Amino acid sequence: MSASTYVIILNYNNYLDTIECVTSLFQNVDMKDVTVVIVDNSSTNESYNQLKNNISDKVILLKSDHNWGYANGNNIGIKYAIDNNAKYICILNNDVVVTEDFLTPCIRVLNQPNTGFVSPRITDYHTSLIQNTGGKVFIEKGCVDRINGDKQYTNDIPEIIDCDVVYGSCLLLKSSLIKRVGLIPEEYFLFFEETDWCYKAHTLSYINRSVTGVTVFHKGGASTASFKKSGLVSYLYDRNQVLFTKKYLTKFGLVRFVVYDILRTLYYNKNNLGNLKSRLSNRLDGLTGKVAKQYDYIYVGRHKCVDKLQG
Repeated sequence: MSASTYVIILNYNNYLDTIECVTSLFQNVDMKDVTVVIVDNSSTNESYNQLKNNISDKVILLKSDHNWGYANGNNIGIKYAIDNNAKYICILNNDVVVTEDFLTPCIRVLNQPNTGFVSPRITDYHTSLIQNTGGKVFIEKGCVDRINGDKQYTNDIPEIIDCDVVYGSCLLLKSSLIKRVGLIPEEYFLFFEETDWCYKAHTLSYINRSVTGVTVFHKGGASTASFKKSGLVSYLYDRNQVLFTKKYLTKFGLVRFVVYDILRTLYYNKNNLGNLKSRLSNRLDGLTGKVAKQYDYIYVGRHKCVDKLQG
């Protein structure tokens, strides 16, 4: 294929948002030299057939046999893009709506020296407030602060913001960067995988940047809604926050973080002992790299399937 830019969109049981996302992309972006790849992440509803019947034949539709998580699903698309000589890759959440050509200015910034990952301004679909213009990592506390989160966009905000990480709702990179940072890390299943990916580039002295002059609108939460009943969302957020943090700390730094994190968890859950026990257990799994028994089959080396999590 001759296209140099590949847009990867992951779908799981949410074909209506995916169709809206792709339609808005074709309506508002200069699609010359751009290929869209949708990866259906083993949906359990009629998503694949709906996409097959309602998406332009210009779109590549791939199907994963199992849901192995956000990273693995997107990595299927990334590998396809690389195999077809992609120069630029854009990861775009399926619950994003595009209203302007964000690709052209983001790629222009991506070509600046020593740039790692780039993202447009991410705007909340429902409120029109900024969700983020990248993030600042405080690794010793295990937290990531959204830059300009929940603010109105004004011309006072710099057109380009250097940041530690950008967010997975919409990010771009050169395919050549993958030789340095690898594919999206798959040990997380959900949450913090793109944070780790971007932060690794940051530690290798690449500059991640938010291009605030262009935006996409992100609904948020649509891709994880079906997992909330199972408790997987809260479990993985707790576990993976610690899993991410420990990767980038020295032994001494990790000891300080663990003490701080225990005290923080105790403070915020002091009036709910049941929740406190659960939160501490979740975070211990992140520290040890273990997975709670009720979720261990979704990870590498296990039967990877999320069907049970829907009930």
